[in-house]
Amino acid sequence: MNAKAISEKNQASGCGRVVLFLFGMVFAAFGVGFIWFAIVAPTLKSNAAKSWIETECRIISSVVKSHSDDDGTTYSPDIKYQFETDGQTFQGKRHSFSIMSGSSKWANGIVRNYRPGESHACFYDPNDPSDSVLTREMDWSVRGFFLPLIIPLIFLLIGVSISAVAILGWGRKSKNPPAISSRADTSLHNQLSFSETSKLNQFTSGVHPEDQLDASWSVPKKLKPENSKWILFLIVLGVAIFWNGIVSVFVFGLFTDDIGTWGRVGMGLFLTPFVLIGLVLLFAVIYMFMSLFNPGVEIAISTGAVPLGGEVDIAWEIEGNARRLRKLKVEIQGEQSATYQFGTSTSTDFEIFELIPVCEVTHQADIEFGSATVRIPDSTMHTFDGGNNKVSWTIVVHGEIPWWPDVNATYPFRVKPTPSQS
Repeated sequence: MNAKAISEKNQASGCGRVVLFLFGMVFAAFGVGFIWFAIVAPTLKSNAAKSWIETECRIISSVVKSHSDDDGTTYSPDIKYQFETDGQTFQGKRHSFSIMSGSSKWANGIVRNYRPGESHACFYDPNDPSDSVLTREMDWSVRGFFLPLIIPLIFLLIGVSISAVAILGWGRKSKNPPAISSRADTSLHNQLSFSETSKLNQFTSGVHPEDQLDASWSVPKKLKPENSKWILFLIVLGVAIFWNGIVSVFVFGLFTDDIGTWGRVGMGLFLTPFVLIGLVLLFAVIYMFMSLFNPGVEIAISTGAVPLGGEVDIAWEIEGNARRLRKLKVEIQGEQSATYQFGTSTSTDFEIFELIPVCEVTHQADIEFGSATVRIPDSTMHTFDGGNNKVSWTIVVHGEIPWWPDVNATYPFRVKPTPSQS
């Protein structure tokens, strides 16, 4: 719409957004900190060691050291050596600047290159000879560089995604009464019956909260989609990165750890369903990313709180390239949900009790812009939120796009009781 027919100010809860933003920043800070200590700091140290002095050192001991925790056992080389400079003897035990551990096969491969009693080249800081290393080159292999990045990158991306969600305004919508734009779009404005705007000032003390919501919604409204495409994409992306990051560590170990042929077969069979789930998540990320470029659908209604048995004018307009849509279907959906608790488990049942067609158009002009008048049956149930039992009403939009993700969006609105029921 060139000039919006209805303007509505929605804002997330300030406190909730701040808490969500800070929570995301904690995740991101953990990822950044780990990347610094595992990758950045060792790389800077390796570059600084280019000017260190090379000398001959003698290997004192060379063994494999194990590290056990709840996630299993990893191994690292534990090598001690000594060298002399300026008449003084110094000892060192740093093999490289990379901070890593891995399989016993990998650690034993390094230890075999440094046998006790052998002489090897080592490097020391001329300003502090106690600071030395056997190899000053960084390990840029998958194990030395990419694997240490997986977990911190997962935390970093999840943290950034959570903070982005907070900034984008995912939160509780304001219940302040909306206002009609003074620069209304004439073509749409004339198709909507804006007869209920005088009800905004009917708030009185002691009124039931549901009645207050009905009163605040009883105005012409441009509805907001129930879920943001960007938020859904970020959530799916975060889940996919987290899942595949964890699984990739075990898959890499499947080919590098010394677990034998049958152990590798058994581990491969065990990991297969997890890998398939990861592939499904990657497909979902691609699908959600493609859907970001779909045309948008604006929905405006003559009143955001329709009385049972009353009529409501619904108008739609496509934002973006409407010619990509082959068919547009709009319908009103009434849904009830009930939450049950069995012991320590909780389950929720959903049921669609009313489905009202609004339009199903294939002509290009009707897809780009149109309107319809729909009546809400008085035999149905009004919007209700009783905690464990809820009744909700939405306008469901589905647009078909050939060879591309379809447009799917839901727009919540309210249905209020008749005056006699109130």
